[in-house]
Amino acid sequence: MTDSFYPVITKEKSLPFYLTGIGITNPEYHIKRDIGLTSHQFLLTKSGAGVLKLEQKVLILKPGDILYLPPHFSHEYFPQNGDWQTFWLVFRGENIDSLMKNLGFEKPLFYSFMENNFQTVESSFLRLFKLSKNHYEGEKCSLLLYDYILLIRKLIFSDEKTVHPGVKSALFLMERNYMEDLTIEQLSKAAGLSVQHFCRIFKKSMGMRPLEFLAKKRISVAKTLLEKQEFSIAQVGQAVGYKDLNYFGIVFRSQEGIAPSLWKKNQ
Repeated sequence: MTDSFYPVITKEKSLPFYLTGIGITNPEYHIKRDIGLTSHQFLLTKSGAGVLKLEQKVLILKPGDILYLPPHFSHEYFPQNGDWQTFWLVFRGENIDSLMKNLGFEKPLFYSFMENNFQTVESSFLRLFKLSKNHYEGEKCSLLLYDYILLIRKLIFSDEKTVHPGVKSALFLMERNYMEDLTIEQLSKAAGLSVQHFCRIFKKSMGMRPLEFLAKKRISVAKTLLEKQEFSIAQVGQAVGYKDLNYFGIVFRSQEGIAPSLWKKNQ
């Protein structure tokens, strides 16, 4: 069975994500795009197998495999033995390139789902595929498309970025003692790692440096305390580890873009 749909794009152009095409293809065609597509693309293998040529590499796409391709990326794929069923979709959006980059989709990506995860992704795709044929549901399609992208992101990156036990130990120490002057040495000791190794794996796991995370934790708690009128700005600063009121204000403004006094006033 081959069934594809290309919606008429009208007001959807202003949305962060919108479909430009979606389909189920069986058997998949031989596709060769020297300059890639103008849209972002996901290609999910349902059954059979396909051959992918990408960046001078040859990969075999098997059931449960998903491929992400950014726009303007040269690629070629075709059925391995004539039997290859795919679920595919292509999409664009307002500022889509930066949005996808921030979600972790900066370059071509290939991933193999476990069976239960594949079924979840398949169900999400089929809901979107069904709704896409309703010409009056462009905004709902955008929402389901976003859900689909976030689902794939969660399944892929939660597997790849399992938090190291040492990082968990350091996070536990910060959670309980954020108001103290914790040092990198103390955190790395709690993690059972050298300072250099600890800093490297912490940033890989959390996307930021350890002391940067500590500062964000302090400001997060400070915002909760600022909502309570019985605490002054100075008291809040001291409660989260900043004895110098001016420095507390500098850190707060750098993260929130507003002085703690104004933030408190607007609550």
